[in-house]
Amino acid sequence: MCDIGKYKPPMRDVSIISATLEHTDNPKKILNNMLNSTKKLIIIRTLVGNKNLNKTFDNKKIFPLRYKIRQF
Repeated sequence: MCDIGKYKPPMRDVSIISATLEHTDNPKKILNNMLNSTKKLIIIRTLVGNKNLNKTFDNKKIFPLRYKIRQF
């Protein structure tokens, strides 16, 4: 495995990215890396809606870590 935001993944026939893009700082770069390293099929599961949302969740009482939440 590798961080697909920093490195191009190895070439594969099929790539699956599930519940990941909505938590990244640069989803376009990740998609580009996936497209350039996949020969046949990419399966993407992410949040899609009527609004383009980009928020950071930072409530240590509920969850100890900060994380990004997006909707495309």
